[in-house]
Amino acid sequence: PSRYGNGYRSNSGSGTYVKSRTYRKSRTYRKSRNYRKSRTYRKSRNYRKSRNYRKSRNYGGSRNYRKSRNYRKYGTYRKFGNYVKSGNYVNSGSYVNSGSYVKSENILQSSAVSNSGVIPAVSTPATHQFTYGTTATLSCMVLASPVATSVSWSKYNSQNQLVAIDMSTNNNLKYQGSTVGNPSLTILNTVSGDAGRYVCSAKNAVGTGSSGTTTLKITGALPKVTIPQPAYSISIGNQITLGCAVSATPKETAVFWTRQYPNAGETTISKVNSAKYLGQTVSSPSLIILNTDFNDIANYRCYATNAVGTSSSQPTSLNVLGSIPEVVIPLNQYSVDYGSSATIPCTVTANPTHTSVQWKIIVNGQEQNVDMQNDKYSGGTVNSPSLVIANTQHGDETFYICTASNSVGEGRSNQTFLDVGEKVCKLYCSNGGNLNEVGQCVCVGGWTGTNCDGQIHMRLFWAIAAQKS
Repeated sequence: PSRYGNGYRSNSGSGTYVKSRTYRKSRTYRKSRNYRKSRTYRKSRNYRKSRNYRKSRNYGGSRNYRKSRNYRKYGTYRKFGNYVKSGNYVNSGSYVNSGSYVKSENILQSSAVSNSGVIPAVSTPATHQFTYGTTATLSCMVLASPVATSVSWSKYNSQNQLVAIDMSTNNNLKYQGSTVGNPSLTILNTVSGDAGRYVCSAKNAVGTGSSGTTTLKITGALPKVTIPQPAYSISIGNQITLGCAVSATPKETAVFWTRQYPNAGETTISKVNSAKYLGQTVSSPSLIILNTDFNDIANYRCYATNAVGTSSSQPTSLNVLGSIPEVVIPLNQYSVDYGSSATIPCTVTANPTHTSVQWKIIVNGQEQNVDMQNDKYSGGTVNSPSLVIANTQHGDETFYICTASNSVGEGRSNQTFLDVGEKVCKLYCSNGGNLNEVGQCVCVGGWTGTNCDGQIHMRLFWAIAAQKS
């Protein structure tokens, strides 16, 4: 009960009670119009939840309002910096009409927003990167209401001027796409000249919208070709491999070799002559030379080609080692007794190794080959080059030459002369007698005499050593 009594409280309209603190704390007061107009009510949570608060000016400046859906729909939100930076603002009519939009890189030609829609919104990635010689696709996305009726691409030239790309049928081997259904631009077989800045544009009934610039980067270079050695050497007649290594992006498509003689130009080595050369392919770029000879002494280069172009290695030299055999007969003359066996020595030094030996004699001033099939002769081989002549006759007395051949050629010795002695008279010792070192018979068994036959006489005979009787 109040100090004013029950009757007084019931009379809630009395001025004294309405103004009292007790009344302002009561439920009756909180339900009254005066409470809703008071500052206490406006600071309470109930007020912030009420429709009156949302209609008030205070609600328009509050954080709760800025988080609400209504805030984003009202003009107040569109005046804030956050809205200007947001995607909703960029796509809105206010942004299209603003000075920022007209000055941005997103627009080449701008027209006012009509009541029927907006110009197309066109976007592309900032960069594209592709390998030289491949197919490059520059992505482009178009959002338009009303729908886009055409799509085009342009590229900045060296003078920083935007030039439209020719998409006519005459250029369809280079470019594809750039249509409403496929707005992206496809560049076939890219080259270094395709690198640069591009712009995608789309047109509808309202106007033309363009993307920002997208940069196309083309990667790739000429092949890197290396030969591991600056020089090679090989013995004549052997096989040699001239190494070559190729590193290329894009991948090499061809490999070939050239040869250059002193004071002459480069010539391409034939790939058809497989009996002489092997290799020179993408999978096996090294050059294999079969059965080398002195004609192979030259400078060589390895070349490789890819979509960018052709490059070469540093030159390498090939030296072929070898010479004709060196053939030596130690003396200018040899002597032999008539009917005896004669040996004419011969030595051969050869690199590469000699493959044959041939003896020659001078007959009436002309060279003739010694017939090694005759039993009279032996030797004259690679392993035993000296010549052996059995039962020498006066007809064997002449000049002799030893020759040897290898893959380089034939080597010859100097001439040597064979001197065959005269026939000699020999003492014959009978009855088992032996001829001593001084040419006298030493008799045995009681025999006496010059020839051990008991008589004082000498029987002479002519004999040819080693001659068959």
